[in-house]
Amino acid sequence: VLFLRFWRRREAKLAYQWGTFSANGYSRRFFNVRKEFRGIRRISPVTGRMETYYPKFKRTCHFLVSAVVTLILQLFPFAVMIISLNLQ
Repeated sequence: VLFLRFWRRREAKLAYQWGTFSANGYSRRFFNVRKEFRGIRRISPVTGRMETYYPKFKRTCHFLVSAVVTLILQLFPFAVMIISLNLQ
């Protein structure tokens, strides 16, 4: 599975470098942005066109909050199980 993902990435990179990126449907497949996507509009350092960018700091914060909430939700049933086993 990982090989296929990395191959797709490599294939897209080569198609962009060779100038055939939009000719074989890559632009439709890779660059359709969801309507719900929110971010900062900026000029892309790669293509020079405007793009919507989501800062890495915000992405990391959302990831950490999700990890903490998941950990808490996993620890609660574990604590209930340990307490119930100790009461028996």
